[in-house]
Amino acid sequence: MMKISRLQASFLGLLLCSVILMVSSSSSYDTDKPGECPKERRYTSSGRESNENFCKNDGECDGVKKCCSDNDFKFCKMPAAERPGSCPNPSEIPSNTNDDMCTSDSECAPKAKCCTTKGGNTCWPSVGEKNGVCPSPNRVCVRGVRPSCNSDTGCPNVEKCCSYNCSSVCMPPENSNSKYSYF
Repeated sequence: MMKISRLQASFLGLLLCSVILMVSSSSSYDTDKPGECPKERRYTSSGRESNENFCKNDGECDGVKKCCSDNDFKFCKMPAAERPGSCPNPSEIPSNTNDDMCTSDSECAPKAKCCTTKGGNTCWPSVGEKNGVCPSPNRVCVRGVRPSCNSDTGCPNVEKCCSYNCSSVCMPPENSNSKYSYF
């Protein structure tokens, strides 16, 4: 039988504890958090953000933040989420860049939305429910159809979420000067 010295036994015990600690901490470290990452932003300029928020996985991010890819980098970001309200017409938002500053409302300050501009997406204060009135529904429905929108927030530009053909669709309001036509 082989004898082990106290020093060797202490070393083996320390090594075993280190391995157990590494395995247990890495398994909780790689845990995926709920939610989806915002879409990657479009960058055309050469400037890059600082690397203070770099991460490898969700476990390295505080709270509910997720480790998300964004233009060859990974940053801790809030999961993608849409907020109530709507964006103004893109021509009403000043833009001096072709870069996306956001792709989800969750990347913006509270009460702001990620809005499309002439150049790219940017955070802008929400304008609430859109102006105008939906056209009268064109018929009585016995059975509904799956809606393509739930509120004005999900509709682009000045369009509102209106009842049409037994469903809900985005369409220009009656008192809008929109160039769009669906009928």
